[in-house]
Amino acid sequence: MNAPIAIIDYRAPSEAIQNLRKYFEVFEFHNPHTFEALSGHPDICLFQGQSGLIVAPNTQPELIAVLQKYDIPCTFGTTMIGADVRLSSLYNCVETDANIIHKLGYTDVSIQQICSGKPLLSVPQSYTRCSLLYLGGMQCITSDKGIECQLHAHGYNVMYVSQKGIMLPPYKHGCIAGCFGMYKSTVYCIGSLAYHEQGERMYSFISELGYTIVELYNGPLYDGGGIFIL
Repeated sequence: MNAPIAIIDYRAPSEAIQNLRKYFEVFEFHNPHTFEALSGHPDICLFQGQSGLIVAPNTQPELIAVLQKYDIPCTFGTTMIGADVRLSSLYNCVETDANIIHKLGYTDVSIQQICSGKPLLSVPQSYTRCSLLYLGGMQCITSDKGIECQLHAHGYNVMYVSQKGIMLPPYKHGCIAGCFGMYKSTVYCIGSLAYHEQGERMYSFISELGYTIVELYNGPLYDGGGIFIL
């Protein structure tokens, strides 16, 4: 394999997908087992954390074949995703240096087992990974007020940004973390931060942490359930 694999929503803007191909081998993700609006979102089926990669057992077979072909280490989760809130958010959690962050009672047991050394920081939002961009250490960006409150109470430095202007058809707004993917010291953005009312502040916040920002197309931020780079 010449480059890492980037997994992205198959419905993401075509320009963003083509630009992503300049850096990675791209897999366009589609899984029909959940809500239509989320069916292209990798973060519904995949948990990617410091402790490893966990894949829902009914993840798109073509993706499983790619993981096996390139010997990408992964563990299969215990529960299939489905079309209700709980079954579509089982893998949608965030691992930080200190915690597993998710809504209590919504996390697949496989994640609890692999991350058993870290305490759960429970937040009100079950779609945690959609709503929380973790930037290392105690640094985060979120578009969810409940997550912001809980993380502040536990010592995290959290920037809150509005959901306004984040595309997630057919919903009015999407979530901020679904617009990003990270690889080493680069943050890839599905869209341009200039289109968001707090874009300049986000750019400064991310850049000051030492990251380079790559905007994949010149248009509004698009919530595609994140870009997972393996």
